[in-house]
Amino acid sequence: MKTQLFSCLIFALVLSLVALSDPVWSQDKPAPKPAAKPAEKPAEKKPESETKHVTSTAKAELTQPDSGQDGPRQISVPQLITLLEAEAAKNNPQAMSYLGSIYEQGVGQPSPNFGKALEWYQKAAALDLPEALYAVGICYEWGKGIGPDTAKAVTYYEKSAAKGFAQAEEKVANIYLSGYYGVKQDVAKGLDYLQKASSKGFTRAMKHLGAIYYFGQYDQTRDLTKALNFFTQAAEAGDPEAMKNLGAMSNSGEGIQANKTEGYKWFLLAKEFGFSPQDMDKTLEELRKDLKPEQIKTAQAEAKNWGDKLRARREAQEKARQEALAAAQAAAK
Repeated sequence: MKTQLFSCLIFALVLSLVALSDPVWSQDKPAPKPAAKPAEKPAEKKPESETKHVTSTAKAELTQPDSGQDGPRQISVPQLITLLEAEAAKNNPQAMSYLGSIYEQGVGQPSPNFGKALEWYQKAAALDLPEALYAVGICYEWGKGIGPDTAKAVTYYEKSAAKGFAQAEEKVANIYLSGYYGVKQDVAKGLDYLQKASSKGFTRAMKHLGAIYYFGQYDQTRDLTKALNFFTQAAEAGDPEAMKNLGAMSNSGEGIQANKTEGYKWFLLAKEFGFSPQDMDKTLEELRKDLKPEQIKTAQAEAKNWGDKLRARREAQEKARQEALAAAQAAAK
């Protein structure tokens, strides 16, 4: 039992060093742009390269509690790698995958080592770890540590998606929707994969579905009610672009009764939570011109209340994570 809890502790330390992130997979067609009127249907474009599979929040040292001492001690990256290699030697695929992430990012190294990253990802993939299967797909797609091979990339993505990994489901969805990499276009299959990823709370899949129904893409009937539903789900999960989309729809009255106060609220929230294109301040200024002072105050108050609730949810989730980590640390002593 202690061995299992100690493994959980080590993995928590890794997560504080390298955090898995959404890859920069370009949507086939982006969601509505931030405007006070409906956006025009954008042109279709090919996917862009994912320069990183993981995002590093790397520090040279991590804090780890030391049994029998009052204060924490530091654990270096080489020490962490040694601990992970010990776990990997026990055929622990998660440890292998974390090692792959560390080498891919070059954490504690002079530079990334894609060859070594791929080696660890492949070992974890051989044990059917979904995120490792996906990572190997990334390596084959973009030639990281090996020559590019899109056919093999698709194979690994599909294996990962079959195991329910949301990022892979959305990746495969894009491939089938547009028929990339020699795959025959299959819109029904692509939409099914998007639905699966969306049902797991993957906000980019929600936004993509919202855009498909907003614009009536891939020969789908334009359905503003569905678009609104998917954008709302993504916004409630904290996605700022989805908040902007809700603002545009509320302001123009698409799929919902026009409410410029509500629209302004969503634009305020979009900016607060990270959607800030260069013209965002100008957009907000233009929206204010259509509002009375009391409407602006109402929107600001509602935005603050909604934002406070989202922050509270995030803080509760972080507190739960910290408590789980503390419990693992105590049990590992």
